[in-house]
Amino acid sequence: CAIFDALRDNPHNKIACWDLASQGLTPAVARSLAAHVAASHTLTSLSLKGNELGRDGALAIAEALTSNRTLTRLDLWSNGLGPGGCRAIAAALKASPTLKELVLRQNHARDDGALALAEALQFNRALEVLDVGWNRIGSAGGSALVASAKAHRALVELDLEGNELPGDGGAHAMGGEWVGANGRWVQAPPPEEPASG
Repeated sequence: CAIFDALRDNPHNKIACWDLASQGLTPAVARSLAAHVAASHTLTSLSLKGNELGRDGALAIAEALTSNRTLTRLDLWSNGLGPGGCRAIAAALKASPTLKELVLRQNHARDDGALALAEALQFNRALEVLDVGWNRIGSAGGSALVASAKAHRALVELDLEGNELPGDGGAHAMGGEWVGANGRWVQAPPPEEPASG
């Protein structure tokens, strides 16, 4: 896409937040956008919610994430990524030192995508919020995410709403608490040190 190419090559480009939600973006457009994301030194938030990126678009965005060192929030809600696209994003998450919030809601990640994300959490130290609601994640993927989230020092919120998890989805095992009945886990803050007297 010519506009992304022009922005990528413009030394005066200072875009920090970009909301491209529901713009009908396709994998081909995602490849052009990804080149901009990879080269950007100012982009901190990117919303691609409600587009048609699919697995191929996810591969392009994932490749860009491996080069970008400023992006802190990425929203890929409802893009038809499937397990393969979620695996690609998970692989990029392993190496991302800056991404703090990742929204993958409604992408049909299933257990395969969830297992890849759980593995990525073992390597990533920056992510604070992971939303994988409504992804048809079952027991295997849910359990793996719960275990990885529990061991992750930075992650404070894991949203598992609307998945195919039995019972409480692992809330008791995590030591956190569920907010409402929607499957959102929030890390309990560490206890305060008693004042010495």
